[in-house]
Amino acid sequence: MTNNNWKEHFQHHRHLQLALELRGDRPLRPVRCLGDEQVLLLGGASSGARESRRKPKEHEILSIVVTPDGRSDVQELLAEARADYPRAEASGSGSESLDVQAVYLGLAAEKFSGEEIEIIAGLPLLATFKYSPEVQPEALLAVCEIAADIAELQGIVPLPLGAGDRIPLPGATTSGPLDMMVISVLRHFLPAPIRVRASWAALGWKVAQMGLLYGADELAGWSAAESVAYSSRVRSAGRVETPEVEQGVEEAGREWAPWLAKEGAVR
Repeated sequence: MTNNNWKEHFQHHRHLQLALELRGDRPLRPVRCLGDEQVLLLGGASSGARESRRKPKEHEILSIVVTPDGRSDVQELLAEARADYPRAEASGSGSESLDVQAVYLGLAAEKFSGEEIEIIAGLPLLATFKYSPEVQPEALLAVCEIAADIAELQGIVPLPLGAGDRIPLPGATTSGPLDMMVISVLRHFLPAPIRVRASWAALGWKVAQMGLLYGADELAGWSAAESVAYSSRVRSAGRVETPEVEQGVEEAGREWAPWLAKEGAVR
């Protein structure tokens, strides 16, 4: 555990000093990676899609993301996707037929108390929360405390209140240094088995890649986390496919790990 010097660094946006203050002797794991071409979006999740301009090619779907949107055929679509891609992990909200449940913890601004969440017993969890440009270190500590007490939690995805950087929104769009500080704090104070994801859907690819230098150990684009946190009007800030992800991880000096298929996968 470190002293409170890190809070002063946080409040003065000294992101490099903060990262060094929080950096411990904990060994870095290979970065778990999922390219956008390996993801199938269904239901409400599909509104966040960013289509590739490349020619279609054969690839294995390893993640099926589904969130309810009022359509009656969502479960039918999920069943068809499972039949087509039996090794894919299905994630989303509001269904016992999923492999991973996504939950939204709330907004961390100045303070954070968390929102009441409905958890389906027995399902692994992916948690997400949003943070504003005014987020304080105490609020992030509260997020870590709440997240650490959630059984079956496998990963957490911090998302800025204003996704992407295409249209800056006063009071919502965060800076890159703040995004990196949030990742640093989460990686230090969360239990080691809980992965911290840098989302290029929310941060943009280059900022997400920098997150690897600040402790992120998972990379992905639009997923169940973004689907439960943002409205249907929010679109992914970028689309990145597996070869670019692998190259980006190596450029950051980290080792990458493929997003394992469901059968026999060890998380």
